[in-house]
Amino acid sequence: MTTINDQLKLAATHADLNAESAQLLQDFFLKLATPQQKDQLDGWINQREANSHFFDLLLELNREGTGAATLQVLNQYKQKPKRKVNWIKRILLYPVYAYLLLSVVDAFLPGGPFKQLLKGRPLAEINWTRITTSTKDQAITFYLSDSTQVELLPNSSLVYPAELNPMERTVVLKGSARFVVKKRPGEPFKVEGSKTFASCTEGEFLYKQLGEQQASLSTSRGYVSFGYDQYNIWGVEPNQRAFWMPDMISLETPIEE
Repeated sequence: MTTINDQLKLAATHADLNAESAQLLQDFFLKLATPQQKDQLDGWINQREANSHFFDLLLELNREGTGAATLQVLNQYKQKPKRKVNWIKRILLYPVYAYLLLSVVDAFLPGGPFKQLLKGRPLAEINWTRITTSTKDQAITFYLSDSTQVELLPNSSLVYPAELNPMERTVVLKGSARFVVKKRPGEPFKVEGSKTFASCTEGEFLYKQLGEQQASLSTSRGYVSFGYDQYNIWGVEPNQRAFWMPDMISLETPIEE
């Protein structure tokens, strides 16, 4: 024989019970409900027939006072279920979070030490410092640690690691300079300008930045890549010049430099 308690539990699975409606019902049967709560409860009862049926069973069960069975059923819906922790997923995500954090930190550290570690460079050989060389009215010529020769033209500056390792030969140029790139194993030699960049494995080129809106690259030896984003890169061969303006690069025969 099905008891009223059994009917109540079955009806609870069909009614729109949640933490809010369960609290309204509990306050009503404990005679704690305010007039506003009673109005909210009336609206909930009239929303669905299943809600009305569940309420009628509660009335029948609690004619002589609110019983423990009512509170037990309602408390199940008042308590928010605890989210299960997926430890396997969390453990797998920890390395991803750590990698992203180290990559962000690495971008602000001179020489990119984390990137050097990932590429197999021993910790003791990682370079943590950068040098800035600047000119005023006269050009100067000097060598980088990989034997690349730099002629830094007047009113220019070059930022570079004290030691260029084979895996990360990148310098930052403001102004203009001539480079005689020494071939080394690993990544190409790369010059980053304000809006453009140039790279080659070996060769000789003149990189001029004419303010913020113009730049040119003339090649006298070797094949040099010249571009302004990852999708727009031109190959410049010996005795050619590439000229950049916003969103455009043209190739031409170089003039006398």
